Amino acid sequence: MDPSHGEFGLASWWQRALAILLDGMIISLTTGVLAAILLHIDAHGKTATGSDHPTIGDLIALYYVLIAPALVYYSVFDGSGQTIGKLALGIAVRDVHSGRPIGVLRAFIRRFVYYTFFLLLVVPGILNVLSPLWDAGNQAWHDKVARSEVVRLKEDRRTAWRTTGTAQVRLDDRSEMEPQA
Repeated sequence: MDPSHGEFGLASWWQRALAILLDGMIISLTTGVLAAILLHIDAHGKTATGSDHPTIGDLIALYYVLIAPALVYYSVFDGSGQTIGKLALGIAVRDVHSGRPIGVLRAFIRRFVYYTFFLLLVVPGILNVLSPLWDAGNQAWHDKVARSEVVRLKEDRRTAWRTTGTAQVRLDDRSEMEPQA
């Protein structure tokens, strides 16, 4: 196993997806309130400009304002290694070569690329999120740009070892070793 992949290997796509969902819930609490304030939609459904619906310009400006808290969140937490979602799942963002946290600037670039793919008609964003499924290094495109990878920090049942007598057997192995006399 490549030493930069952490002691327990690369995170699975499902671990990454669940971490994104957990982090998304945390971020949406902040940005939901911020969106309501910025759009200032009153009880009658009118925006601050008196329109029934926000304009395209309003929505584009809102998009950039709303990603700001998320960029800060991911830059600080992924820069030091783990967001709250990644912490809950025992995974972390690491430098591909050194295995160390990537720092705030590279974490910012990583997340900015992630959001840019979604802004470009959504399809590139979806392909970016799904790309670890077919990438040999389990990397999304935003990982490649930032030279980062997401690794497991703790043992899970796929890599756990158990002892039977004097032999150690990997749980995901189909064949068991015979105890030696």
